[in-house]
Amino acid sequence: MLVKGDATLPSEKFAPSIATTDPTSGGGDPLRKFVLAPEDFGAAGIWPVVAPTTTLTFEVHVPAVNTGWPAFTAAVAAWRDVYQDYRAIVGAKDIWEFLDLWARTNWPPPADQPRQFTTAAFAAGLPWPSTLPADVSTTQTGGWTWPTLASSAGGITQRQSVRALIPRTGYNAADFKTMISGPICAEMRRVVAARKEAKSRFANYSPLNTVLPADPAVLPASGSIAKAAYRLATTKTLPSSVDVIVAIPITVDTRAAGTYAKINALILAVEARDFTATAILDLGAFEDGVAAVLEMHLPCQALSDPSIVAALGDLDGNAMARLRVCSLLLRQPPDDGERKSIMDAINQLASDPQEDKAGLVKFVDRCLADQIFGSGRSPRVKVYRGTAVPLFDPIARAGA
Repeated sequence: MLVKGDATLPSEKFAPSIATTDPTSGGGDPLRKFVLAPEDFGAAGIWPVVAPTTTLTFEVHVPAVNTGWPAFTAAVAAWRDVYQDYRAIVGAKDIWEFLDLWARTNWPPPADQPRQFTTAAFAAGLPWPSTLPADVSTTQTGGWTWPTLASSAGGITQRQSVRALIPRTGYNAADFKTMISGPICAEMRRVVAARKEAKSRFANYSPLNTVLPADPAVLPASGSIAKAAYRLATTKTLPSSVDVIVAIPITVDTRAAGTYAKINALILAVEARDFTATAILDLGAFEDGVAAVLEMHLPCQALSDPSIVAALGDLDGNAMARLRVCSLLLRQPPDDGERKSIMDAINQLASDPQEDKAGLVKFVDRCLADQIFGSGRSPRVKVYRGTAVPLFDPIARAGA
């Protein structure tokens, strides 16, 4: 195999692009500026799946004399009570127990009782200790660490759950979407698409996506290569290494009731299929509510799925009528058996005056050669006799 492996696959690492400083509300770290309800941290909730964590150290400053002890224990108890409802959460539970220990300690405190407690599991969305009394201080070590999304995580259903989160305090719903949930959802979608892309790369070989000749206003006598390619991909069984990509313009009325439910249904159907990374990213503009018109690029293997066709028709009944054939995609160089099945499938197409079967054969053959040898290149054999080149140098026959 002469194809070079492709090492430029998109990263599957989950790392949302959240600003380090809030530019809109007095600065500060956005991940410190909101508090979610305890139930949002539940095992069945979405926040534990995507929440970043940091390392936080709580330290109590024990008074030197007993006259300051009542005020000290009251201050510690006040902050202990802040985490009262969050005790079921890893990190918060340990913080509560540390503060509770000191709030219940009598004078004089044991000399060996720890003055500090450090947790590496302090999650964004927990109450941030920004207004501590002098009796208690905190230190953050390092930045925020984002979790690794499970292989099944990140889909549209989970993204909608993230969008449904509303902080108890801190950001209002609109600012939370702008600063926190919006970037998280965008990154979840990117990771889903990256995993689809990785799955579509057979042995990490570079795919070749070649634009099909566009149809002129008046078709030539030979017919259309694009039309022949579309019928090939939608009526014949082809190897997974080859596909035809179509662009489907979609228009939605974002003010109509149920539109976003229909958008989510289409995205759910698209995410359920392989080879749909580009379509997932295309539909992101609808998902984020920033567009009412877009083009979705979909391989015909996915377009054969009835659930995608049904969801698309429910969202925009005229979308399929606007379909445009775009390109021939080779996910990897077909082997001899696959190449034969592709060419046989083309030859088996019934004749149609609007379709250029002969042109499609030449186009596919050229694409197959381009993927192996490079665009416009083909193999050659160069013969030498010693240092002589027979094409240019006289070579005498032995014994002559």
